[in-house]
Amino acid sequence: MALCPLGMIIATSINVADAKLFFLIINTLFNITLATTTLNILQCLLQVIPEKNKTLNISIYTTLVMLSNGVMPFVGVTIYSWLGADFKALHLIFWVIFILRLIATGLWALRWFFLRKHA
Repeated sequence: MALCPLGMIIATSINVADAKLFFLIINTLFNITLATTTLNILQCLLQVIPEKNKTLNISIYTTLVMLSNGVMPFVGVTIYSWLGADFKALHLIFWVIFILRLIATGLWALRWFFLRKHA
């Protein structure tokens, strides 16, 4: 999933005839793990929250995720517009997304590395 922004950067950098097929293939491959990511994040949450009010914690988490799903597209378009609303801005945004996803992947792997002994 962290590689999806690279696929977008490459797809918008090559000619249009090749970009469509490249975009389709690369994003299909990169997004195969998307369903398991959501499940894994929820499993991590279930490991760390206390039994008391577990349902409340899960519902708060779900509410925050759904609110961010509604707000983040507007934030992204606003930042894209501030940067000039061109291919340079699009590439810059996707590089930032790529770096943030790499950091998140690294933190997730670090968490697994330290907590694997407790499982």
